[in-house]
Amino acid sequence: MKRFIAIILSILFTTQFAYSYEDELRAPMPILLQKGAFIKIVNIRTISTAIADEGDEVSFIVPTDIWCADALIFPKETIFYGFVEKIYEPVQGTNAAIKLKVNKAVLPDGREYELIGFVTKNGDEKLGGELTAPMEYTKIPHYIEFRTELSKGVLQYVPGKKRFFGNHLVIKPGLELVLVLSEDYNATVINF
Repeated sequence: MKRFIAIILSILFTTQFAYSYEDELRAPMPILLQKGAFIKIVNIRTISTAIADEGDEVSFIVPTDIWCADALIFPKETIFYGFVEKIYEPVQGTNAAIKLKVNKAVLPDGREYELIGFVTKNGDEKLGGELTAPMEYTKIPHYIEFRTELSKGVLQYVPGKKRFFGNHLVIKPGLELVLVLSEDYNATVINF
């Protein structure tokens, strides 16, 4: 009987330490994502400069788990919510552009975190705004100094002053974009 009680007590005693040791390993760990950190995101629904207004809500999803130092920061299918900050209408010579800001992350389990960032594709704070194609090309002589037999030069076509009118920007669902953090983000995560 004494032996049975000793075995039961030793099992209870070791499991108590095992649970506390496991809890210690899985304790929340603070991680700092610094300003300028980037996160790969995917657009969920169509955003168009022809339809959207400033202040309209936009949303993006994380296609893969985001890890940092063996800690899961944003699990797959985390949704980032934001808004249209500014719309630049198309004009003569320039396509439309849009500035998108992100202000909230919602994890798949429903937890919400506040973070500030902007959406980009090429590092600029606005999407779009490219030059349009030229309406005309003009001929300009191009002289080659080191070749004496071609003293007349060569005619070269260069874009003229007039350009086509710009087009509206359409960001289709499924387009991969990048979220760049505008402020430091303190994440409390669980080690795995």
